[in-house]
Amino acid sequence: MKFDKPIYVDILDISKICLYEFHHEYIAPLFRENCKVMYTDNLIYYIEYDNIYDIMKRDINRFDTSDYAIDNAYCIPLANKKVPNPEVL
Repeated sequence: MKFDKPIYVDILDISKICLYEFHHEYIAPLFRENCKVMYTDNLIYYIEYDNIYDIMKRDINRFDTSDYAIDNAYCIPLANKKVPNPEVL
């Protein structure tokens, strides 16, 4: 097979794959019936859990917390500023 022409890759398709993987490989198995997707374009969740911030601190490599206040009430470290798909880097 010879590739002598550019291959079109849609950024939105890549974005959808990242959102799909985050939901189906991380959030859904972790919280099961205790989470509901409220808005799909940005994956806004309703999660019933004692302290979701403990999970975020444990798995900080999956979240962009760079816009949190330095002295936030949950002691979340600032991480992954504008990193696209931080868990794979």
